Amino acid sequence: MVIAGLITSQGTSRVSSRKLSRARRVAMRESLRCAPLVHHRSEGRLRSMTTTIDKAIHLVSSDSASGGVMQAGARRIYTRSLNEQLTAGPCDVDPDKHVELRRAWNAEHGDGYLQTFGIDELRVSAAGHLPVVVWATRAYADLVWLWWILDGLVRIGPPAQPPLLVRPVADDPLETVGGVEPEVSRAAFDGVRAISDAEFREGAELWRLFASPDPRAFDEARRRGSSAFPELHESAESHGVWFPRPHGDRIRLSEYDQCLLDSLTDEWLMPCDLLSPMLDMPEREVVIRPFGAYYVPVWRLRVWADRGVVAREYRGHANGNLLEQDVFRLTDRARDLRDNGTETVLDVPPVYVGGCRVNDPASPWVRVVDGSESRITHHT
Repeated sequence: MVIAGLITSQGTSRVSSRKLSRARRVAMRESLRCAPLVHHRSEGRLRSMTTTIDKAIHLVSSDSASGGVMQAGARRIYTRSLNEQLTAGPCDVDPDKHVELRRAWNAEHGDGYLQTFGIDELRVSAAGHLPVVVWATRAYADLVWLWWILDGLVRIGPPAQPPLLVRPVADDPLETVGGVEPEVSRAAFDGVRAISDAEFREGAELWRLFASPDPRAFDEARRRGSSAFPELHESAESHGVWFPRPHGDRIRLSEYDQCLLDSLTDEWLMPCDLLSPMLDMPEREVVIRPFGAYYVPVWRLRVWADRGVVAREYRGHANGNLLEQDVFRLTDRARDLRDNGTETVLDVPPVYVGGCRVNDPASPWVRVVDGSESRITHHT
């Protein structure tokens, strides 16, 4: 997907800055309310011996994943991608409300390039005589996408053939299908299998918990773990990085906002100058990448600038490259928030994490860290 002239995590970048080398590599790779659960029967009848990669409908989470799957042998006309990051922006348990929220958010914040793949599109993709193959790695962004797909398949009912699942194993736990090498994808397809009842059941439930306004149930599920998704505890730790943290009688910024403000200096810097060193630091990379290493950091910095906390100057369209359109720098207010936190979440711009509105004074949620564990709770 091309965003303002730069092909994002779903394609090839045209950024020439050497300072962006790490950010560019990552960006190139990325990019009901309670209806009863209808269990699909997973008989395991359709496997690689009867399903070939070029004769199946492939559901993937991004355009870069589409490209990788096609390089592995899938046909373009049979490949469907979501084209947006469900880990950023509002979500809802009700599929119609979810599409409405996503389209409104994308129209406001996505420069018109982000698209919403709703349950109607999923229904069309799953219709027909070809088997449906869903692709996802253990990365948090792919997991959330997978849960949404599983919930949608449960809602629309069983397709003509049992849906299939491919789980490529990347060396990098943050890597989505879009960054997996074609040969790894081809090898993973050799192990294609029917989606199990447990995966349908737990995946649909995890999506509904993730899309709920109350984040505690999803966080409890993360800490409890899942037999169907053993990577849940580790991968979904990313869910908490958007929540502010109590510190004595004050509130520290979320890990995500802390990373952004820590990257600013007294000099004017373009996003490419900020992102490259962040993504070269493992402790910051693990915070930033699960939400996309290109669009979301720029969007969040602009939100902070709209609040008057971060200084921003618009430098022009820059050939459509979002990473070079603005420059940002630190202010005294940003320095104070970065170093000392705040007394109230009113000082922090709200953000949606799944179905939860974080930094909402009417319902302030915080992340409490105790040793190596963390939990989401209501702030009193």
